[in-house]
Amino acid sequence: DPLGAERIEILRGPASLAYGGGATGGVVNVLDGLIPERRVEELSLEGYAGYTSVDDGVTLAGRGEGSAGPVNAVISASRRDLD
Repeated sequence: DPLGAERIEILRGPASLAYGGGATGGVVNVLDGLIPERRVEELSLEGYAGYTSVDDGVTLAGRGEGSAGPVNAVISASRRDLD
């Protein structure tokens, strides 16, 4: 989902050992924001629409973030239709 990733990290070397001994070749870490690190101050809405002519494909996605008191909420939805 295009809106699912806030940041993508590629870890190589000793930093990848935090993910286990089988990760010596490296780690791709996708940060999606579903575990909040801070309180969301304002309502945030994002949307994405895409079309691919090769297969007449349509992609739609939406994501919203907000907070009420001490509770953060994240809602996301996506749809893909490929012929």
